[in-house]
Amino acid sequence: MATMTEAEFAPSSSVYHRVLYCADIFLTILDILHHSGGHAACASLARVCRAFTDPALRLVWRELKSLQPLWQVVLPSYPRPGTSLAIGAHMDQILLLQFYKYPSVWARFQLYARYIRSLEATSVYHVEARLIRDVIANHGGKTFLPSLRTLQWTEDGRWPGLLFSLIPSCLESLLIYYPRVPRGGAAEEGVLEQSALAIVSNLLQCRALRNLSTADTPIPPEHVRTLLSSLSLEVLSMHIAQGLDTTELTNAPTLLELQCTGTCADIASLVRSIRTPSLASLTLWICDPTTTTLSDFRQLVRGAAAPHSSTSLRRLSLCRSNFPQRRHARAGVAHEPTVASVTDVLAPVFALHRLTDFTITFSPRAFTLTCGDDDVQALARGLPALQELSLECYTSGQAWGLPSLRALRVLAAHCPRLTQLCIEALDVGKAEEQASVDAGANDSDPNAGPTSHGDQEAIPTKELPRVHPLQRLRVGRVKGLIKDPEKFAKLLDELFPNLKSVEWPQREIGHIFASWGDASRKLQRERRGEDAS
Repeated sequence: MATMTEAEFAPSSSVYHRVLYCADIFLTILDILHHSGGHAACASLARVCRAFTDPALRLVWRELKSLQPLWQVVLPSYPRPGTSLAIGAHMDQILLLQFYKYPSVWARFQLYARYIRSLEATSVYHVEARLIRDVIANHGGKTFLPSLRTLQWTEDGRWPGLLFSLIPSCLESLLIYYPRVPRGGAAEEGVLEQSALAIVSNLLQCRALRNLSTADTPIPPEHVRTLLSSLSLEVLSMHIAQGLDTTELTNAPTLLELQCTGTCADIASLVRSIRTPSLASLTLWICDPTTTTLSDFRQLVRGAAAPHSSTSLRRLSLCRSNFPQRRHARAGVAHEPTVASVTDVLAPVFALHRLTDFTITFSPRAFTLTCGDDDVQALARGLPALQELSLECYTSGQAWGLPSLRALRVLAAHCPRLTQLCIEALDVGKAEEQASVDAGANDSDPNAGPTSHGDQEAIPTKELPRVHPLQRLRVGRVKGLIKDPEKFAKLLDELFPNLKSVEWPQREIGHIFASWGDASRKLQRERRGEDAS
């Protein structure tokens, strides 16, 4: 039998050389090298061969945390980052040097500047701001970062407009932080209005912009609609200011993710006035829980679940914001009811059958939300595709009913994809619910019909998924005591055999458990301790 010699088996070195001529393979190798060896490895590679220089430098300069490395190109003796006093002195030298008047230095500066695609300028020195303005002014008013795609910037009132002079027309993602101003008074209103107008007027020229976040700068809804109608935004996150209510719809066909912070009435005004057929994620941060009326909240829910905005919605969050309220909410309607059930208020959301993630952590103060087994059943039947559910909005006082253990059985039966579940409160002390833990005859006999505990139908075991995927369960508060921990743990093992993390109130267990068997043992010890005392 013929065998290959070692020379015949070893491929020619020219084969490896030809592989490097393929741009995709070569750039993939460089990317792996950059992730493993960092900037130093790519910088060394740039010095090895001229063919490697340009691709390696693109990786070294692709993402910067500040502009200091770029100034170091102009002045090689530039200090290391962190020495603020020395940095200020060297920036004075660069400012006096006027390097842009020297063709060779200016060409080297532009060479490295065009590689920058991502910049996080969270703090800009005063001298550095003067230097940026000077360079842009001597560059014909054009930015010296022509390839910039992503920018995070902290605006400073000492040099207004500096941000927008840096932005190229090809910018795709922008995150703006504005300094906090004293609350109240005409001074605050003037600063906020000027900031909002500057954002809108300057960003309308960025036709390539896809991701925009203005942090805590309030933007009037009419300005938001202008941005949505003029730009092809895909992700938008901003604080909504008080604006004029309108029935005119603004089309935003490319918007995929929307995050809004503001009063309930202002957010409701915005979500009702935009048409977003491609929206997949909607997060609403409500910053006035003490003054939000029931009618405001109903309008907000209707707007969030409106047909023109919810056809593709998969994630919906209604949360309380810790951001200070800048404007007062709209006055409530006289003689408005102060008590409503979760089903009554959230009924429009229950029609979003494709929703996979639903979070509501907004606890109102001006009215009361109640939740019972019927409400959980309506939610579970309306949202069968849920994978994550956080229901932390209802009142758990003594005067109102709470979901019981049967609510867990309903969720297990009707939400077979649920992996995370957070519940505000559970009532485990009802006699009929304690009886349901025993897995009665109706649960074990496939031929038996359902029985009723109050208004809630029993859920036969045969309807439960064989292996439910729930892995994380958190319960905020518990009413009553579990009389038989062993049967309680057995029931939960039957419902959710894949549980990995369990968070239970301090009054019951006080720990996070890896399995319900451990939870059962802890419950038994707690019970014995109470009996002994």
